[in-house]
Amino acid sequence: MGRFFTKKGWAVDIVLCSPARRTRETAALLAENYSGLGEIRQETELYGAGRSGILSLIHQLEDGFDAAMVIAHNPSMEELALFLGKNGDASARQTMKSKFPTCSLAIIEASGKNWHDVKRPNCRLRGFVRARDLPL
Repeated sequence: MGRFFTKKGWAVDIVLCSPARRTRETAALLAENYSGLGEIRQETELYGAGRSGILSLIHQLEDGFDAAMVIAHNPSMEELALFLGKNGDASARQTMKSKFPTCSLAIIEASGKNWHDVKRPNCRLRGFVRARDLPL
């Protein structure tokens, strides 16, 4: 996934990461393979958080961040991605609905002036990527 990010030329300013071992390992592997990764912030609240809890943490982000990533747990991540990604890429949404496995990436673009504006009407699903679909 890190090589995929590098190939796309994407930058992520902040990563909100659950403190669980598996999510921390995912963040560390991503950081090893992706030079465009910014600050990794462990958020205790992500462990066991539902869709609204994750969204609440996103709403609290400082305005200086342009792009954020959340590494957390299902089913909450899938629920949040389907909720925020109602509009946008219909094919990606269908794939996401069929199976949202570990190490998947929902790319959601939000319009608005700050992170508190990340709400369903302001969001569009730009794509969905599963690690198993990427070339080795």
